[in-house]
Parts: sequence; structure tokens; C-alpha cells
Amino acid sequence: MTQKKKPHYDITELKKLLNSKHMREITIAARRTATSLGYADDKDIVMKLLELKHENFFVSKTAHHDSSLWHDYYKLPQEGYALFIKLQLGHDGRCYVTSFKEDEENDY
Repeated sequence: MTQKKKPHYDITELKKLLNSKHMREITIAARRTATSLGYADDKDIVMKLLELKHENFFVSKTAHHDSSLWHDYYKLPQEGYALFIKLQLGHDGRCYVTSFKEDEENDY
């Protein structure tokens, strides 16, 4: 897996895709952990994702299953913890939310 300290994707462009229900996909795992944190539905999740800024970027890594796909990792500080968010732009042009959970490293 390759990694870099610069976002692979433009967060502004990803947020435009996230804002369209036809251009985003929230994985089952991401939805499950978001629900456990109190995010009731996709609307709640997307509203939180739209708060992401370049300053929240952590690292980019290639996907395990396809080295041509990259995941941009973000840590979004909340009150008392940070959200760990992983976004990917798929070959189909849609934005995939593959992780949305509490950051376990607590290094925010």
C-alpha cells in the first residue's frame, strides 16, 4: 500500500459529490458506526461530512484491493473525540464513504 501526506482528491469536489444522493455511497460499515455514534440517517452523516476542511486531512493511501484507487483519511475533531473518516472517488465518479467512526488513536 502506497501512502502520501497530500490529499489525492480535492475535498471541495468530494463535498459536491457527497451532497448529491446519486453521487455518493455510504458503505454498510460506515453507516453502522455512524449510527452507533448517534447519526440517525444519511442526511445527518452528510451534514457532518460537509464540515470537512483541508486542515482535517490526515493521510492518503491506496486501496488494498485496487492500487489505482486512493482513500483520503480525515480526522474531524468533535467535543471530546475525533471522527475518523475515509473517502474514496470510485472509478464510476461517485464518492464513497468507507469509514465514519470514532478515531481510536486520539491524536487530534
